[in-house]
Amino acid sequence: MDVKGKVVTVIGLGKSGGSAARLLCEKGAKVKISEKEDIKEIRDDFLKNLEIEWGRHTKGFVLRSDLIVKSPGVPRDIEVLIEARHAGIPIISEIELAYSYVANQKIIAITGTNGKTTVTHLIGEILKRDGKRVKVCGNIGLPFSEIIPGLKAQDLIVLEVSSFQLEDIIDFRPYISVFLNLTRDHLDRYSNMEEYRHAKIKIFKNQTTDDFAVLNVDDPEISGINKILPKIIPFSKHNLEKGVCVKSGKIFSNDRVVCGIGDLRIPGLHNLENVLASIAVNTILDVDFRVLRETISKFQGLEHRLEEVSEIHGIKFINDSKSTNISSLRMALDCTSAPIILIAGGKDKGFDYSELKDLMRKKVRLAVLFGEVRHKMACDLASAVSIEKVLDLREATTLAYEKAKKGDCILLSPGTSSFDQFRDFEERGRTFKELVAKIGMQ
Repeated sequence: MDVKGKVVTVIGLGKSGGSAARLLCEKGAKVKISEKEDIKEIRDDFLKNLEIEWGRHTKGFVLRSDLIVKSPGVPRDIEVLIEARHAGIPIISEIELAYSYVANQKIIAITGTNGKTTVTHLIGEILKRDGKRVKVCGNIGLPFSEIIPGLKAQDLIVLEVSSFQLEDIIDFRPYISVFLNLTRDHLDRYSNMEEYRHAKIKIFKNQTTDDFAVLNVDDPEISGINKILPKIIPFSKHNLEKGVCVKSGKIFSNDRVVCGIGDLRIPGLHNLENVLASIAVNTILDVDFRVLRETISKFQGLEHRLEEVSEIHGIKFINDSKSTNISSLRMALDCTSAPIILIAGGKDKGFDYSELKDLMRKKVRLAVLFGEVRHKMACDLASAVSIEKVLDLREATTLAYEKAKKGDCILLSPGTSSFDQFRDFEERGRTFKELVAKIGMQ
């Protein structure tokens, strides 16, 4: 993409927006930034030379552009972007910008409602252990744009992509696309599930018959996807004639045994699916089976995902801060032994938590709810479980410990996003672990 001398406005100055701005400057664009928050603390030497509007997105500023790069956190339907489309100004996502500077490197792109980061990380680890040059980036924390300046011809790109990042792609084309699952999420951003699904399936938009799509055929929202051009590699927890599946307690890739289910060190059926998807990708890339088996058997999962933090006076603490929707909360409850004291809450994303009532009755002794959604969540779950409502995570953790008995498990699994009180789920998880550490020192 030739942006030299062109006026390019980056909408939203998070990690992705900042990386996009730096890449655009390197390519010779006249870069402007429009950021709705007045977050002066993120200003640095790089930003001093750019034209920036803080605290708003104004038409007079944004529409004086040859191109707009939209950060993933910025909704597509804000007024200034609607006006830009009417004016014929191209709008692209940060991953589309980065992709335009990729040459012959193969991209493995992973999407889905849950499990994206785990699969992205695991695929990257397997490829590295197999001696390949790998760049792991995207929604995992390192923006795609960040790796472009140092990219080498032999690098494989393992890219976590969210629906927000896929909304404004044009030519973005992965060699291997991975679709893990699709459950209700981001209903504060999308008007319905179909709109959310439409954003996700854009991952296949530009793939050809030379490419691959790794699909979870156990997921009813995914199993019906067949009118796509790439070669489909299915994975399933059940028996398949071809693809990656489970038979008699062992994981097979086509007719070849990869490992036994008992060899896995990460808990839960959702993590079994994550492993199956990772195996499918790495068999396409012809990774040595010994490396594949060894890496999978040693993998213990990631921080903030059913992470055992501590045990204090016979009370176990688990950090599942990455739980940002109902399905991830359900998986956490399924994987955790009762009795549970659940700490949940955060930003209101429009979920109906009443579908968890039966599971709550079976597994949860007490739910301590905090944050913006606490009243809504309490209303949805009131008939199923004892409830305490508090303002923030500090109060929730303190109260949970006060109410806990020996043998209980205090599980932080919020079931929604963190943006009412925290920068992201990682900050929320770190805060929880710090609070637990203080309890342990009492």
